[in-house]
Amino acid sequence: MRVRDGTCLWLLAVLLVLAGCRGSGGELRARSVGEPHVEFAPELSTAVYWSQDANTADIYLSDLPVDRLAGGRAGLGEGTGSLIHVHMFLAPRAGKTPIDETACNMTIRHLVLAGGQRGLYGGGGFLLPGDRAGAARFSASVRSASVKLLRADPGFVDHLRVAEVTGNLTARLDREGAAAAAALFSEQIADLPAASGLAPDRHPAGTRDGQDPGGETAEESGG
Repeated sequence: MRVRDGTCLWLLAVLLVLAGCRGSGGELRARSVGEPHVEFAPELSTAVYWSQDANTADIYLSDLPVDRLAGGRAGLGEGTGSLIHVHMFLAPRAGKTPIDETACNMTIRHLVLAGGQRGLYGGGGFLLPGDRAGAARFSASVRSASVKLLRADPGFVDHLRVAEVTGNLTARLDREGAAAAAALFSEQIADLPAASGLAPDRHPAGTRDGQDPGGETAEESGG
């Protein structure tokens, strides 16, 4: 899918604003449920969000440099990194909604880029906000979200299989930045085939505990 030149310039203008997002980001750690245990925890230095109302929030996070994000799909090239979209569809309220790790009020999509191969993990879980949706800065903790591989390029190796995601995030309110991140995310996953046709991961020789889903160690990927 090719983005028109005008769209690329718009993405560049908006995403360059993200370079000033100090104090935003956090860490979301994905840990495989089965053996061998594999963990993946990218350092999320870019984080923006937008809220339509008091109950909803769309948070976009990445460990990729802003200049690579601004380049769209072509800018991402053969590198490695993560694009994450967390959608809160119901803000928990004591006495009115469940506030428990077994409840579900959010969905999560985690796109892993691994040397030209892409894998999209998705699922849901419980998000406990520390700030109201719509605040200038939104912080929250992710409690026991469950994800699995939904789509992937044929050469993508799924080391996580089914994983539990936990962690914390902080994002800056930025309507244009969130819209640009959403456009980039949609561009990346538009042509990804469903993961149902992939062969199961056999954890080939050389796979070590601590590797990311694309085959690199957390140290190699900067996670």
